[in-house]
Parts: sequence; C-alpha cells; structure tokens
Amino acid sequence: MDTSRIHVAVIGAGPAGLTAIKSLLEEGFQVTCFERRPDAGGIWAFSDNPQYTSVTKGTRAQLSKFLLPFSDYPVPDVFPIHPNAEHLVKYYQSYATHFGLVERIVFNASVSSITRTKDDTQWALHLADEESPRLFDKIVVASGSEVTPILPVIEGLDVFEGQFIHSQSYKRAEDFAGKNVVVIGQGNTAGDCAVELSSQASKVYWSHRRGAMVFPRMLNGQRFDAFASWKKTRTGFWVAKHLPSVHRWIFDGFFSWIVWKAWGKLDPQWRLDRNAYYATTISGMVVNDHLVPALRAGDVTSTAGVKRILGPRSVELDDGIILDNVDAIIACTGYNNSLRVLDGIVNYSRPHADARPIPDLYQGIFPLGHTDSIACLNYVIVMDSAATAREVAAMAVAEIWAGKSALPPTSAMETWVRKHQAWFTKLCLSNPLPQYDGQIEAHGWFKFVNEMAGTGVYEHLGWTVKGIRFWLREPKLCSMMAWGVNTPHIYRVFETGKRKAWDGARDEIRHVNELSDIDLGPTPPPKSFIPFELFNNRTVLVACLLGGNMWISFYCYELQFSSYLQVLYNLSVSKTGYITNIYNIVSCGWAIPVGLLLRLTDRCKWQGLAMLLIHILATGLMIKFRMPDTSIAIMASVPHRDVAVGLAILNLVTSVGGAIDQSISGAIWTNLMPSKLAEYLPEELQADALLICGDLTQQLAFPWGSPEGEAIVRTYGEMQKVMTITSLAALAKPIAWILLMKNHRLSEREQTMGLLF
Repeated sequence: MDTSRIHVAVIGAGPAGLTAIKSLLEEGFQVTCFERRPDAGGIWAFSDNPQYTSVTKGTRAQLSKFLLPFSDYPVPDVFPIHPNAEHLVKYYQSYATHFGLVERIVFNASVSSITRTKDDTQWALHLADEESPRLFDKIVVASGSEVTPILPVIEGLDVFEGQFIHSQSYKRAEDFAGKNVVVIGQGNTAGDCAVELSSQASKVYWSHRRGAMVFPRMLNGQRFDAFASWKKTRTGFWVAKHLPSVHRWIFDGFFSWIVWKAWGKLDPQWRLDRNAYYATTISGMVVNDHLVPALRAGDVTSTAGVKRILGPRSVELDDGIILDNVDAIIACTGYNNSLRVLDGIVNYSRPHADARPIPDLYQGIFPLGHTDSIACLNYVIVMDSAATAREVAAMAVAEIWAGKSALPPTSAMETWVRKHQAWFTKLCLSNPLPQYDGQIEAHGWFKFVNEMAGTGVYEHLGWTVKGIRFWLREPKLCSMMAWGVNTPHIYRVFETGKRKAWDGARDEIRHVNELSDIDLGPTPPPKSFIPFELFNNRTVLVACLLGGNMWISFYCYELQFSSYLQVLYNLSVSKTGYITNIYNIVSCGWAIPVGLLLRLTDRCKWQGLAMLLIHILATGLMIKFRMPDTSIAIMASVPHRDVAVGLAILNLVTSVGGAIDQSISGAIWTNLMPSKLAEYLPEELQADALLICGDLTQQLAFPWGSPEGEAIVRTYGEMQKVMTITSLAALAKPIAWILLMKNHRLSEREQTMGLLF
C-alpha cells in the first residue's frame, strides 16, 4: 500500500496524539495534527484557561517514572521517582521535538466538527477559526477523555451567592485563600483539590457519598507500583476476565492490606468505608499521599454528600448537617468521555433501558462503518498506564491502516461490539460504583492491540514456542521483561515486520531495572524456601525425627483398626465409626490438660519424655493415645519468622513417616495374614485364604462363633500382635532422641503479636 498519498488528521497533541503522529509517520502517512492549546502535552500542560482541563502545577504522576516513558524514548534519569507536571510536559515536548513531530502540529486550532464530503471519499475538518474545511482521508481522535465536564444537579443552586465551579476551572489553591470551601467528589481530582486547598483555605469540607481505597505512592519507603510487573498485571487481567469473583476477592484482600499498612486504622468519620468492588474499579481508587494525614490532622473534614442549597451561603448535607458561611463549591465530578467531535458519525446503542448509550466502537477504537478511516484513541480506559495503552493502540491503528495487520470481518466486529456493550451494561447495573465510559475488558483488549501493532510481547513472554526459545536464549532479559519493571520499552524489543523496533530497547530495559533496584534499596540475601539451617538446631531435628517415628508407630495398627473392631467384636460399620470418632474426640481432648501442664511447668522436654513412655505403654496395651506435641518443640526452638516453615517441615516429616508406616503395615497385612489364615481355616477353605483376606465383606459373612469365624478372629489377633510389636520397636529410638532436646523455658521465647505479614 502506498501510504505516502494518504493524508491523516490527528486531533490532539497530548501523549496519545503525539504517539499517533509518530506511528503514522513511521508507516509513511502524511500527517497533520490539530491542537487547540498553544503547546503539546495535553492536560499535563498547565493552562489558566477555565475551558481547558489541565493539572495544577503541583500535581504529581500517580505512577513512578519507570512506568511512564514512551516505548522508545527514555525518561531522564534525573527525574524524581514521581515526576510532577512540569517534568512530564517537558518530557512530552522533548519527545515531540526529538522525533520531528512539532512541525506536524497546528497549535491553537480547535476542531469544531467533522463531516463527510459529498462524494463520500474524504473527511472534512471544520476548524473554529477557518471558513473552509480541511480535507483528509483518515482521522485519529486523540483529544483526551477529560474534555466535557459533568456538573452535578443541586437543588437551590440558583440562590447560592458563593463561587460554584467545576474542577476544570480550578487552577490554584491561592485563589481560595481564607475561604470556606466544599469539595464535591470522591476521585483523585477531589483528593488532590482538597489537600491543596487545605494549605490556603480557612476550612475545607470533602463532601462525598461513598468511600474509596486511598493508596500512597510510596509504602515503607518503596514505590507502590513496584509489584506491578508485566506478567503479574497480565495474569490479573486474565483472572478478571475468567474468574471475576476470585479477582475481586484477591485484590480486595491485597489492597485492603496495603491501605492498612499505609494508614493504620481509619476513622469511620472519614467515610472511607470498605467495599470489595473498590479494588477492581477505577472509580474506587484514590492515589494520594496526603489525604489521610490531612483528615487525621483535621485540615480536611469529611462530610456527607451535598443535598441542597438552603441560602446564599448555606449548604445542607445528606445527613441533615448544615454548613454555614460557605464561600465556594468545587465540583470534582468528572467528565463525559465525549466523542462530540464525531457527532453524526459514531452510532450509539442502549442495551438496557436503565443504562446510558454506548458507542458502537470495535475494541473501543474503530466506529462500525468507518473502521478504515476513523480511529478513537481517547475513549478506552484500562487499569494500566494510560499513556502506554494509547501508544500501543496508536501503533495498532498505524499497522492496520498500512495493511500490515487486518481487522476481522464486519460481522465479527459487530458481534464483538454487542458483547462488549452487554458486558459493560451488566457491569454498570451490578456494580455499586459508577463506571467510567470507555472501560473495557483489559485481557482481550491488550492482546488485540499488541497483535495488531506487532509488538511480539505476548508471544515471547508467554508459554509459546517463541517464548521458550526467547527464555533459553536470553533468560535474564526474559525474566526482567516478564517479572521486572513493567517498562514500556518492552514493546520495542522484537522485530516482527510491523511496528518499528528500537535497537536501544534491550539496553534501556536493563538500565531501568538497575535504576529500580537502586531505588528499592539493597536486595536482601537470598533465603531458601526451606531454611535448612533450622536442622542445625538439635531440638528441631529431634522433633522432626520424633514426629516421623510416632506416625510410623501409629499407623502400624491404626490402618486396620476399623476392620479389627468389626471382625473381633462383631460390630456394625456405624458402631465402629462411633468408636473411632469417640477416640478422636477424646484424644483431642487431652490437648487441654497437656497444654495446661506445659503452661504450669513452663517446659516441654521432660513432659514430652513422660508422654512418650505413656504412649509406649498404651501401645503395648492396644490403647491408643496421641503422640507428644512435637509442634511445641518446633515453635519453642525457631525464630518467629520461621515458625510457619518449621511447622511445615514437621508436617512434611510426619507425612513421610505416615507413608513409611502405611507401607510397613500393608506389607505385614498382605504377606503374613494369608498364611496365618490358611493355617487356622478349615481344610476345605484353606485354598481360598487369599481371597478371604482381601474381602472384609466375606470375612464378616461367616457366622459369629463358627470355625471359619473363629479362624478369622484368631488371625486378626495374631496380626495385631505383630503390628503392635512393630509399633513398639519404632518407639524405642525416640526415647534417646527426646533426651537430646533442649529443655526450653517456653515463657522466655520471643513472642510476636499482630499480623504476620
């Protein structure tokens, strides 16, 4: 395809627009970008114009600098871990200059509408300050999702004499110095606004109707997003798609722990109530380092939602409380993810009467009916780096329009759109939190844009032939890309014949991971999953040996105990079950006096020896008791951090002991019993001794007191005798072993209270 004759218009010169210009230019398209602001950078370029959405000068990125760069243009090393608006706008403008994008941008040019030419061959862009439209073959809309503000409907607002604005018009806290301000909203903007105002305003009320999970950027001196590797986030997307309830449960637990770790106990008056849906919904999360401290210090007051305006300076809340002397209300109530510039071009569907209309966009990018000439990079919202997601989407659009990748048939795209709309409608109706327009199922979407762009990432970092080959050839780099820093540079590593690869990607991935390691601090020395050094402690070693031998002894007679009761005492299966269950209950009941004894004596060595001797006596008399509590020895001998592993090792050893003893018991039963039974059975049944041994039903079928029944009873008695002797033999060595244990004073062991993790 000769792309040099195709003219493409890009609307918007923010991160999405800049990457769209570059991707299209790399495929040979003729590109012109229209930006209504005087500079590139989108909302990161501060503007005093109240009609332009922009961050304030003090805004910092929620993600660390390691996750923010474009895929082939590194962030300067000198940037702080979380760059502010000034850093980022300089970076975006430097990117535009470096790749020669600035000369392709028409600044201060606002696109008012787009129409189709009469001959239906091109698109006409109508600019606000130009009479004649400009003609293009294709259009990329990259004007951002924060364009059209949503203003709340408040009863009595017309009588309010104070200042009422949307957060789009909020530019600096100094404008509200000495004032009483109500900030409406629950999201990131509301949190930032309330915190900024607290340094200037006389009183700041944070008015919201629901809670949120508030995360800091840093946790225990380390950046919060350090855990979010490529492999972990993709696995999370997969679980969210296939097991949404499991995904919600996992992330609710994980994020709730993060919140507790960061802030401790939250005051209920702050209204940051917990809801499992917060952990999996963008609108349920707030990233703010200072909001909770400001609430705790009283610099920001959390209140119920605004119900109505009662007077010129009086505001009534949902809980009946009235705020007087209110000077300003700032509505941080979000934006419509508007495709207004495409009115009349994009169709909408309403799958449910209670749901809002949803645009007919394939993969949230291509309008049905115009997939070959219009792409929207400003609509999709995913729980990932927005700049990275839109850059990969821009690559995908360029490769599709260049003919290197192909969209599915129209019918398949229509089917996808209807399924997505049904999914999003169900999400809106079932989720208690409001949903952002443009939310999409991330697992399928990322796979689609990566496949269309030709990044090769999913193929090389997954369980594929290419993935295994890459791991064998470059194991360290493969591990870095999958489990290290989730840097966008991974999308430029592989040459696939589609989007342009970057020769410096590999080195930059290594460099970013090195910087990340420095930032996270020295790596602790590797610790074995099983701390074998615990076996240097003689008490631990003896406890494990003792536990293993106890189970060897126990299973010698326990496995056949049920059949023993049925045959020797002519008991039914139900009565046999009662006896064994009573035994279990009574033996567990011994834990209470044994525990009291340990607490009273404050020791475990000699008590353990006494219990072992009692156990030997009981075994000899065929009265079964449990073995001494070896777990006490483990817990008394290891550091608190190793208790779980120590008990796991003990369970492993006892399980091995049980397995060994089951083998011994089975060998005794299968090798000795047939010959003994043949010896005692009447002559005419001796040939069937082996069959009778293996069939309990047949054994019980012989009348009680008959010669056959007596032979079976006598054989069982002989087998129990052999098994008991074997069991006693297994208990001989533990007497010496237990003498080697250290006699710990239990009260002097280090105790740790609270959460283990």
